[in-house]
Amino acid sequence: MSCSMLLLAVVALLLPLAVVAGEVTPPVFRNASARMTLGQDDQIYLANDNIVLHCTRDGTRIGGGVTGPALCNATANPQGIIAAAHAHFSKNVTLYDQNFYTIGRFTRLGDYNFTAPAEVQSGPSGDLYVLDQGRDQIIRFHPDGIRCAVYQIPHDPPLPEKDGYITHFRVCEQTHTLYVLNWGTNLRCFAIDTPEFRYTPRLKWALPTPMCNDLSWGYGGFAVDEDGMLYLMATTGEEFLTCYDQHGVLLKKIPLHMGDHHPTDPTRVLGLCVSRHEAFVKRQHPDELFLRFNLNSGDLLTVATLPGDFAIPPAPPLSPDSGHNIAPVHSSMGIPPNRRKVRRVLFVGNSQVNCVRDIPDMLEEMSRSTSTPRAPLIQADEVIVGGTGLEGYWMNGLAQQRIAAGGWDYVVLNDIVYSFGITSRAKFTEYATKFAALIQRSGAKMVIFATADVEKHRAEHQAMYQDAVNFARTHQCRVVGGGMAWLKAWEQQPALDLHHTDRAHPNALGYYLNACVLYAALTDSNPAAQQLTACDATDDRQAAFLQQIAWTQAREDRKNERAPKR
Repeated sequence: MSCSMLLLAVVALLLPLAVVAGEVTPPVFRNASARMTLGQDDQIYLANDNIVLHCTRDGTRIGGGVTGPALCNATANPQGIIAAAHAHFSKNVTLYDQNFYTIGRFTRLGDYNFTAPAEVQSGPSGDLYVLDQGRDQIIRFHPDGIRCAVYQIPHDPPLPEKDGYITHFRVCEQTHTLYVLNWGTNLRCFAIDTPEFRYTPRLKWALPTPMCNDLSWGYGGFAVDEDGMLYLMATTGEEFLTCYDQHGVLLKKIPLHMGDHHPTDPTRVLGLCVSRHEAFVKRQHPDELFLRFNLNSGDLLTVATLPGDFAIPPAPPLSPDSGHNIAPVHSSMGIPPNRRKVRRVLFVGNSQVNCVRDIPDMLEEMSRSTSTPRAPLIQADEVIVGGTGLEGYWMNGLAQQRIAAGGWDYVVLNDIVYSFGITSRAKFTEYATKFAALIQRSGAKMVIFATADVEKHRAEHQAMYQDAVNFARTHQCRVVGGGMAWLKAWEQQPALDLHHTDRAHPNALGYYLNACVLYAALTDSNPAAQQLTACDATDDRQAAFLQQIAWTQAREDRKNERAPKR
């Protein structure tokens, strides 16, 4: 063993000892570069690294907690549910209660080559808004994770380059407007009063400003108040706010009496919030949290500072009652007027559900594009962690909380591919049984999604499916034979490639076939009636072939999940 390997081994042995001895270094909040947001619960939120602080408007009653990696910003809705945007590999908005126990997660964001989500905002309605940079869109979703609107923002300039993509945004629900900051070009205002689920908002006006570059980098101030008034503050050298009305017309410049609080740091302003005739300015300072001003007089009201002995408070002991359930929001927003029947579906699974494509996203699109109006409209949410199976979800409790929140018609579970030894059949039965009891208590119907295996284990598809069928028969749940549909497709087209380049996940066609089988199971409708254009089938004939395979498999699933009569 080399010296470096020996050193690593010693460190690996010592680290657990440090944890046991309670010598782990407590998390430290780096205030100088934190990002500031004013939550709808009327608290100021400051986020940096993986720590979120919150305090009252006057800078008192400071609290906080540890969240996940790649933290962009954090806010809260009127009910006090904290939403934190985690970018890069995490790519999610995680929801926390006030003790920072995880109570939900929104993961349906962009591709894996973009820094998204860039940030999350909340409105007085309680809905949350997240910037999905990878797809030039802003998604509005309920606190229970259900999407209710997707605002597709045109690239400006219309080129797939860095210039023009969205860096930050603000929302004003009262005036039904979005304010979108573009990299290096302008600031645009869009009307979001169309009651459609997915659409391109109407551009109201655009404001070219030399501040765009600074604001995109996180320097300077950009805020919108409850009435839709826009406020901008330069990075340095100016002690005033520039105010524009809802039409982009310059109204006035508001002097701020900063007194002695005027450092020479060229990147001194890092954020701005405006609410109820008060302005909150965040600067690059190690101890100063923010400055609070009266907008009518410009007077400095508060200098909020971080106490020298401040430490992140430990979370209360975890108990079965830790956190709280998020009651589903029964809203008609995003539901077509001719679609009265809605089925709410929760997916609990891993990368077989969301990797190359997102199956819940595809199912929603399928249900919206169907030519059969009587078919149920699917509204889906997901608890997805790559490489996590039923045992892992039962241990971490995240899926249990989402299921127990209630309001679901179906809960779809998929385990890690278990038939060839990654986990055992006994483990699948043990934890599927635990989830079955929980799902039944919640009032939903359980669905077992038997996915396809990795390429070299095609022979295991049948074994996995049979395990799912046997369980479905004894627990009165539904089964979806994704892997069996693949076998049927290969019988007719042996050269059909359904695997991604890693040969362990579906490619776009594989995801589409799985989504078609799930669509048939969840709606009892033939997938041939939907016209999803983004199915990545090479032509209509191939799409029709996959739809026919899925419908055949779905009918077999319904027959097989019923125990044979004796």
